[in-house]
Amino acid sequence: MTNIEHSGTVLSSQNGAVEVQIEVLSACAHCEAHARCGMADSKEKIVTAHTDDWQSYHAGDKVNVIMSEQNGLLAVLFAYVLPSVLILAAFISLCLLHVPELLTALTTLAVTGIYALLLYFNRNRLQKKFSIQIAHI
Repeated sequence: MTNIEHSGTVLSSQNGAVEVQIEVLSACAHCEAHARCGMADSKEKIVTAHTDDWQSYHAGDKVNVIMSEQNGLLAVLFAYVLPSVLILAAFISLCLLHVPELLTALTTLAVTGIYALLLYFNRNRLQKKFSIQIAHI
């Protein structure tokens, strides 16, 4: 698989971690008419890369942030696909069991909350799985 790369600017570097600010552009930003359309948007995000040579990066340095495409797809799975499947499964199964609507809604929200808590408690393990690398430009 290929890698996903974004250019960014180092914000800080300390204790084995480098914080990088990247600008993520929507697909509309590459369209010829995006200036007239008003639909194009961009968002600035801050990512943290853990690296052994963190001391060679200083605030203001221009870097490339690199992540494997496989990790990007896995992130989409955890962030969008699994929660959607859990919500739909909980909702449909509770509706089929003729559970009252209020209880169905609250249970579906609880399932979402439990999933978020599971992600939170496993954040260190997930952080190791989703390694982000950086390189000087």
